[in-house]
Amino acid sequence: MKTEEKTRSFRGTLLEIVIVVGVFAVISVYILRMFLAADFLQGEAVNTSKAAVLTESVAEVWKGAASTTAEDAILTICNKSGIVRMPDYDTDTELAYGIYYNGKWEEVQSGGKFLLLVLFEKDTSTILKGTVSLYGLTLDGDNNIQFEKDYCSLDTAITLQRE
Repeated sequence: MKTEEKTRSFRGTLLEIVIVVGVFAVISVYILRMFLAADFLQGEAVNTSKAAVLTESVAEVWKGAASTTAEDAILTICNKSGIVRMPDYDTDTELAYGIYYNGKWEEVQSGGKFLLLVLFEKDTSTILKGTVSLYGLTLDGDNNIQFEKDYCSLDTAITLQRE
């Protein structure tokens, strides 16, 4: 009789443990999802913050480029901010300059995860206008660069000094 009572007691305890472990497993799946979502959002916040700082710094250099010609102003902006000519991104009305960054926000020659792109309008007489943008990049199946996300864009202009 005592043995049968111990077996029933053991079964009840074992069942309770299985139920507790099952509930814990279900809850842990949702907690893990929350941690993954928080990590992704934190990464996006860092990228957006870094993009804003970089685009703003180039825009500030642009504002301080006091020159008499658009070519001199562009040269000054390039020298002070480290951007280089990128003719692949030229349009009919704009000249493209930029810098690639890897995932750790270090400058790289090409194929980075981010692109700081500066577009200067070609037709300038007294005002040098354009856009400073930072894009997130991905590669498609053919290793072509795709613009994934525009993290930050600033329209900027300066009045060229008269000679």
